[in-house]
Amino acid sequence: TEPSLNTNQEQRAKAASAILAKMKIFSERVVNIHKKYVSGENIQNLSNSRFGRTLAFFYISYRFALWEVVEMFRKISYVAIAVYVPASSSFQSVAALVLSIFFIIFHLVALPYKDWSDNLAQGFALGEIIIAALCGLVLDIHRSIDPFYYEIEQTITNVMILGFPTLIVVLGIFQAAGSAFQRAQEKQTALAGIFARLFCCRRCKRSQSSTSGHQQQKVVQSRGKIGNPGAKQYSALKIQKRVKDLQSPRKSPSSAQESGDGRAASNEIELAVQ
Repeated sequence: TEPSLNTNQEQRAKAASAILAKMKIFSERVVNIHKKYVSGENIQNLSNSRFGRTLAFFYISYRFALWEVVEMFRKISYVAIAVYVPASSSFQSVAALVLSIFFIIFHLVALPYKDWSDNLAQGFALGEIIIAALCGLVLDIHRSIDPFYYEIEQTITNVMILGFPTLIVVLGIFQAAGSAFQRAQEKQTALAGIFARLFCCRRCKRSQSSTSGHQQQKVVQSRGKIGNPGAKQYSALKIQKRVKDLQSPRKSPSSAQESGDGRAASNEIELAVQ
């Protein structure tokens, strides 16, 4: 019978070690996927295996819903500790304390909820459970040392009864103040973005108006340099007419008048050409 018992124990130990190894591999994969998901990488293309792609798909699509399974497992664990572990031993408080610490660390690493206030409230709830487990551990230790502890137990119980609701109220006020502060920061950033856009738009409009004014001034200057073709044609016709008038013979012109008319005509021609 002894060899058979040893073989059964070895088989159970091997099976338990295999299950723990598979759970370790699965948890490492989940943590790796979560880190890559937080960093913004496309986690569906990171794994070559079908299981990895399926796990990534479920993590992306049902990440916030799958956390409810973890919460249900946590509650079932607390109920199992309360039912199956005897209340007289301090192991009940120690087990609840260790389990609460494990779940609060896992919660702070994962941050499963979309809204940060939900993550904060869940963290406060787990912290309250840790405080309750610590108080229970203190009571169990004192009970094992001194059986006559009624006055001390009554004092600690009153502190727990009055302190926990006060702690919940304080945490609620802190959460509301934090949410209000975050909303104020978001509004400030939004207003700063609006003012920056308005300032940039005004600067763009000013630059566009200045560039358009410079362009119009350049066009006017270029037109002034080039000149009007209609005015050029008119001046050319006027010059031709004046030349014909000068070339036509007159009845009794004097030499002084002819020389004066010639000089005036030459001056008019030069001015017209200019």
